[in-house]
Amino acid sequence: MKIKLAATLGPSSSNLKTIYEMIKAGVSAFRINMVYGSLDEKDQIIKSIRKIEDELEEPIPIIAEIKGRTLRIGNMPETRLDPGEKVVLEFGTERSEETHVIPVPYEIPTRIISPNDRILLADGRIAIRVDDIKDFEVEGTVIDGGILRSSARIALRRKSLLNLPPITREDEKIIDFLMKRDIDILMIPDVLDPSDLEVVRSFLDTYKQDVRILARIENAEALPKLEAIAEKSDGIVFAKENIENMLVEEERPISDMFLEDLAIRVALKTLKPILVVPPMLESLVFNSKIKRSDAVILANLVAKGFDGVILCSETAIGNDPINAVRTVAKIASEAEEHIELSELKADKDDPTYVKFNRGLVALANMINAKIAVYTTYGRTVLAIVRFRPKITVYGFANSKRTSRYLNVIWGAKPIYTKSMPDFETMKKELIKRNLARSGENIVFSYGWRPEIGPKQQVLIETL
Repeated sequence: MKIKLAATLGPSSSNLKTIYEMIKAGVSAFRINMVYGSLDEKDQIIKSIRKIEDELEEPIPIIAEIKGRTLRIGNMPETRLDPGEKVVLEFGTERSEETHVIPVPYEIPTRIISPNDRILLADGRIAIRVDDIKDFEVEGTVIDGGILRSSARIALRRKSLLNLPPITREDEKIIDFLMKRDIDILMIPDVLDPSDLEVVRSFLDTYKQDVRILARIENAEALPKLEAIAEKSDGIVFAKENIENMLVEEERPISDMFLEDLAIRVALKTLKPILVVPPMLESLVFNSKIKRSDAVILANLVAKGFDGVILCSETAIGNDPINAVRTVAKIASEAEEHIELSELKADKDDPTYVKFNRGLVALANMINAKIAVYTTYGRTVLAIVRFRPKITVYGFANSKRTSRYLNVIWGAKPIYTKSMPDFETMKKELIKRNLARSGENIVFSYGWRPEIGPKQQVLIETL
């Protein structure tokens, strides 16, 4: 399976046994949502993942998502809101004991809200029409229903409720906690502008650690700046459902036709991985058997060419997270067998090393060879998988952080070595791990390395 699966850990899946079984079922990376649970719980989860990583001797990336500028409701009883029901949103309130009184812990002036506005909750799955407005209180009618839980996201379609920075003081404390653990990737929600990532990068620089940044795109406002955002990041997380929920109904067919292709092409052009958060697959949250409509959604995502899929509620709070992973992995594997991704051509403006790697992929495909490359930061592997080769790409790295980063990249199989390998070392390692056999063709290469100057090497060998 070339597409990568990332599973969100939560109450259903945070124990050591379940984490281990999800890896066996096909998970390549884990997402930890820092909004929920205590830091002690997160600390234990991180230790569990690293324990399994040491036992399996396989790099396992941990993606920690901070709160960022995303607004969330306060604490309230879990409730199901049905269309037609009346609710009250109380701004400036931390907690509510009533199921139809929704606390919003921000003192937002209600003058920015108008009658008939749409307030979106739980990543837009719940929509409320504004009926009446008082000082810090909004009365509304549920238009699209669903289950509402504490800390669910809240947004106002077409309007900004609050101009928050990309990381808050609370986030800074969370990041400080994460930097003292073995975290590889930081996900920044609701990135709107490249400057958001400059702020984050500046803060991370004080720790002098090689931590990668994923920019989560969940607002249509970010789309015109998507390429610049990708350039400043180490990857994109495309939350299509969130974006579509911020659009009015007549814009959604255009979104279905073009948004995914736009995002993927930008990511490939900038040599950055792109992961997608699919609409919640309710049949995998509450049941053991996937609905046909959910299976079609997954198959279409695989066919588009995303680097990875991030499962959220399906594994965090679902009834059977291991089964959810197995089901998604099976659908992804079958979809990959029956599709052929459109081949991306090298642009005339591409740098020389990108064109070189395009030729390397063409050569490997022609002679049915595997590709083995050494990379220091991961760019060489990204430059190769950009062209979606038919064969596996083994990425050797003598950095654990780089090895883990490779495990969120489509078609890449990371191999960690303690020292920088040469071609002979790579060959021996492939044989030792039973990843290559006698009679197979291997194309070996290095990325750009300062010690050999601006050139790239290639060796073709039949084992």
